[in-house]
Amino acid sequence: KIKLHDGFTCIEKGAFRGCDNLSEIYIPVTVTEIKDGAFSGCSSLSSIDIPVSVCRIGSSSFMSCSSLKDVSIPEGLTEISESTFEDCSSLTSIVLPLTIKRICARAFKKCVSLQYIEIPESVIEIDASAFDGCSKLSCVKLPSTLRKIHSEAFKDCISLKRIDIPEAVCEIGPGAFY
Repeated sequence: KIKLHDGFTCIEKGAFRGCDNLSEIYIPVTVTEIKDGAFSGCSSLSSIDIPVSVCRIGSSSFMSCSSLKDVSIPEGLTEISESTFEDCSSLTSIVLPLTIKRICARAFKKCVSLQYIEIPESVIEIDASAFDGCSKLSCVKLPSTLRKIHSEAFKDCISLKRIDIPEAVCEIGPGAFY
């Protein structure tokens, strides 16, 4: 267990990468940025509460956190960066704030326990392979604001039973639902 003191403003690139025994961390409200790969490979980390002060989460920040089940994403974030939660095999659900505009490439790739996601009305793009390999994902609620679904965005989502494509969607990339 780690408690960062008030005064930290940034968790640097790879700061806790590969800390296999890190199961819990307290992030103070003074933190405004979590940089690339900060918690990547922390296989015992089971939940994370990201304070509302955080306005940017870098790519691969929680990649391969295989015990991560619960994540609280604060209002104010505008995108889920590349590979942020890729290969978080225990992640069952996540609530995205209304400020998210874009879900970047591989953001939730291989989150094999993810069963449902509601994408907020603010999202206009879902990038390539964003949900690729989410094999238990059975229900996705797409927003009416969505304009583009990139290639392989929902590839290998073999449990997906139904998805309603909003009228605003003007482009669906190759293999988006393969």
